[in-house]
Amino acid sequence: TTEIYTLSLHDALPISTKMVDKELRSKFGQVWHSLLLDIKSHFGPTSKQADISDSIAWLLKCMEMNVPHGKCARGLAVVYAYQCFVKKEDQNNNNEDIELALTPDQERMAMILGWCIEIYQASCLIADDIMDGSETRRGRACWYKVDGKFNMIYGRL
Repeated sequence: TTEIYTLSLHDALPISTKMVDKELRSKFGQVWHSLLLDIKSHFGPTSKQADISDSIAWLLKCMEMNVPHGKCARGLAVVYAYQCFVKKEDQNNNNEDIELALTPDQERMAMILGWCIEIYQASCLIADDIMDGSETRRGRACWYKVDGKFNMIYGRL
């Protein structure tokens, strides 16, 4: 037999990012910092990819300036949505008591996926700022306005 699960994201997602669990938001931020460290260690000057270290440094600076400064609503929504698809039965295998829970590995992977969405969103905002000729984004100078990066960015688009 096939079981059909009806999931309601309306019931699982907080109404606004202000209602997001502070612990979850903190963990989400910690995962961001660990991702940056992973990139630095994997592509750093002592790695096999040392010849691209300048490009990686430029990319990391771009990510640090543009990605984590928003509400992170999309990224956190990924974590909440993932929770909707994971079920954990109680230890007695009693099918009546099913709660949503993530293992630490599942939670980290959901958060990494959430940060991927945030990186994509940030890249869209950078392109939007260039197209609109915006001066600021989230109270800061737009990325393409920082250190004369417009020509470097425009050449890559």
